[in-house]
Amino acid sequence: MKLFLHWIWAPLILIIVVTIPFYEAFTSQHPIGSNYPDTDLDYFLRMHHANFKANTVFPQWNPIDICGSPVRSEIQSGVFYPPNILFRWFPLFKAVSLYFWVHSLLLALFTYGLARNLFLSKPASIISAVTLTFCGHCILGIYAGKLSNIATITWIPLQLSLISQLNQKHNTRIYLSMGIVFAIQFFAGHFQYMYYSFIFVFFYYQYVIIQYTGRLKYQLGIICAILIGGIICLPQVLPVVDYVQETSRVNMTLSQSGQFSFPLENLLTILFPGIFGDMQHSLYWGAYNLWEMCAFCGIIPFLLCCMAIRNVSRRFVYFIVAGMISLIIALGANTPLFQLLYNFVPGISLFRGHSKAISIFCICIALLAGKGFDTIESTKTNNCRKKQWTIFISSACILLFVCQTPICYHILDTWMTYTINNTDHYLPIQSIRQSSLMRCNVINKSIAGISKQLLWVILGLWILYQSKYWTKKMQMGTIVLAVIIEMTSFASFYIQTVDSSHFQMNASVADFFKQDLSIYRILDLRQQPFEPVSNLQTITGDRPYIWDRYTRLINLFVTGHPFSSMKLPVIQKMHDGFNMLNVKYILMSPNSKIPCTACIRRYSGQDADIYENTNCLPRAFFAKKVKLVENSLPFMGTPEVVHGDIVVLEKKSHDMDIHRQMNANVQIVTYTNDYVRLHTQTNVSGWLILNDIWHDGWEVVCDGELFLDLYIANYIFRAVYVSEGEHIVEFIYGN
Repeated sequence: MKLFLHWIWAPLILIIVVTIPFYEAFTSQHPIGSNYPDTDLDYFLRMHHANFKANTVFPQWNPIDICGSPVRSEIQSGVFYPPNILFRWFPLFKAVSLYFWVHSLLLALFTYGLARNLFLSKPASIISAVTLTFCGHCILGIYAGKLSNIATITWIPLQLSLISQLNQKHNTRIYLSMGIVFAIQFFAGHFQYMYYSFIFVFFYYQYVIIQYTGRLKYQLGIICAILIGGIICLPQVLPVVDYVQETSRVNMTLSQSGQFSFPLENLLTILFPGIFGDMQHSLYWGAYNLWEMCAFCGIIPFLLCCMAIRNVSRRFVYFIVAGMISLIIALGANTPLFQLLYNFVPGISLFRGHSKAISIFCICIALLAGKGFDTIESTKTNNCRKKQWTIFISSACILLFVCQTPICYHILDTWMTYTINNTDHYLPIQSIRQSSLMRCNVINKSIAGISKQLLWVILGLWILYQSKYWTKKMQMGTIVLAVIIEMTSFASFYIQTVDSSHFQMNASVADFFKQDLSIYRILDLRQQPFEPVSNLQTITGDRPYIWDRYTRLINLFVTGHPFSSMKLPVIQKMHDGFNMLNVKYILMSPNSKIPCTACIRRYSGQDADIYENTNCLPRAFFAKKVKLVENSLPFMGTPEVVHGDIVVLEKKSHDMDIHRQMNANVQIVTYTNDYVRLHTQTNVSGWLILNDIWHDGWEVVCDGELFLDLYIANYIFRAVYVSEGEHIVEFIYGN
């Protein structure tokens, strides 16, 4: 029993510590989140709740989000990720909280195991685990609803831990485990984190095997692990690669890839996470967003990390180098080295937002913090070091005093003026511009945040210096407790519940849409995000990659220029071109201007006004007149196409055209993810248009036996040529 307790006490402490910030979520019916969650949460929930709950068979096509796409190509929704079973077992909002808690717990335990495999003591391993689990990048990721981010990061320490267990023989189990973990990371959903993780893990592997003889077999081993992972991932890898080829991700320019790089000034968040606003008590006024631009790993862990660097051992040299390189990658376009990385490092040009590489930096800081703890006992005190500690503490006290003077206020005020006029802004901060009182409040909150961290600096320096004079147990207990208190306080500040109504429409609004049983799309022009747990189809959103054809069409309607883009433009009004997209309803904030001349208000409430667009094209119809061309894009902005008088088909030959007056009727009999059944009746042969996104995975069968050729209509939709008479036309995906 004593032996068991001796082994289990440290993991048990971690379980308790990790659970503390989640306690409120477990006792509440509301999910973990914030007042402005990132769109990844919407994307994830719509896939796992609305799109899958009603299906007994695993669907292969997702028609709900934006333009529609193959389910297996939507890597960021984690459709094959094992822990997503939580969304089948538990109510939706409870599953969100459990998802974050489970991954935080796994991250802590995996990091603890890694630290122990690196021969750190149990208290040092606890410090490493708590530091990484509650670092700014992870905790703010939870705050922003970044499910796939947290899930992918979770498995990095496990990979490193497996490599740390390598020996001269009997490594088959390790390579098999590495391959499985590679696959799990891929299925977790965020390939950019997977990319950084792979580089980090691969070079750590090379660093470890330097000490072994017969290195060829070790290289074959890592290749086998990669192949095992690749084979397991193959059912999703192929659709992802195929779909990405049709997006702008494969042709990003240097400037595009450099977007959302970690700003140089945000290096201050290593010590002062709230210097630009904490997003809780005050608005964030820094560049981009705080959840990807925060490198905070705790004050005391950072001080311990500095001690480890001064007393570095061979085993930890890799983490110092890797931390520096990951920081350079995260800074991206803010360093002159980025162009070299873009041109010569495979894969860098496929991504933007390289600030995500700060996750590797945090892992290195956490491990070095544990190593720093273990070096304290062996560090002897001398007069020179005593003078250094005195200088450090005095400097922190002086800075704390300066923060209470008008000098600090003036510096932050000037800095804020520069920053909020910068084009890099991502979050809305209009209130700071419009209200001097709000601006004053935000600056004062930033000063308060800096002052709080300086107090932690002073306390941390004092503890680390004084601990040299304490007994080993007192030293160990005080430092570990201080780290736990600091990091748990930070985590509890951001891990909070948000009212579930934030994710849901007003019940009366939802009931309005339920009354219309037809198939249609909506355009949401309200400031509040569209409900992520409904089955309503939308035409806008923020997704990791979107079919180029769709972005060209939307950009044509919104900006007048049909260019492809990674993200859709911000849509602030109804455009005539959206008639083509089957936009039947438009959601507006109450008392807003009527969105279009053809709109009729059908609902008015406290949360929204709903207008019906009487000019929208139906989901399925027979074309009155067609134009056969090789490229339909140049015709998409013309009034006759927008209003459905002409349908432009991409077809090289000029047969099967319409020559007589048509009398036709189309009825949608069945509409599901992978199957659409239409009943058609027409007096002449003609082109049947289905306003769903074209994809070569769809097949069309007429009357259960005749396969029809599928063509592109109006640049993105589907068209088939149907003979005269009465028919059943079936669109089937994935046969």
